[in-house]
Amino acid sequence: MKKSTFFFAFLITSLIAAAQLKTSNTPSVKPYLEKVIAAYPTQYFELRGESISSEPGTSAFSSSLQIPGSLESRVVGVIGKKKNYWAWECKLMSTEDFNEMKKMYRSYFNDINGGNLLKGGTKRFVATAPYETPTEQQRLWSNQFRINENQAPGSNVLIDLVAENIGFEWVIWLRVYDKERDTDMRPTQKEEDN
Repeated sequence: MKKSTFFFAFLITSLIAAAQLKTSNTPSVKPYLEKVIAAYPTQYFELRGESISSEPGTSAFSSSLQIPGSLESRVVGVIGKKKNYWAWECKLMSTEDFNEMKKMYRSYFNDINGGNLLKGGTKRFVATAPYETPTEQQRLWSNQFRINENQAPGSNVLIDLVAENIGFEWVIWLRVYDKERDTDMRPTQKEEDN
């Protein structure tokens, strides 16, 4: 009798703990990130929908890929002198309630961190720094994820989970883009005048 009671209590406690890590109303973003990352080498061409803005040096398109429950998603391009930079971004949520945002942010972080996001299940995205709990005093913070360096040396794809305070609302963004590794970035040398 004691063993079955202990087992039942352990099972209930485990289920409650798992539910706290991932809320039921938060869909997993992994299947959608897999599609975004697959489109990364083509600068998200297959995800570009209608043009929503075009200014000198920049372009923005609606995204044909929508995460259920998200508010908007788009593909944004910036034309550089040596390279064009493209990003896919999704506005996951917006709320005035800091505690709700904090809970959802942690849930999205847990969903992405360490997850297998690519077919074959060999490449894991890992956080580039430890998770820091958001505070109301901060107006912006970010957790970034990269493919484990041992599994994909030199990969520049970055997943950026961002929370920011805009006016009186807290917004959570999910972005995927190309970013040089800090160790690969070198200061430019000034050309000497002859």
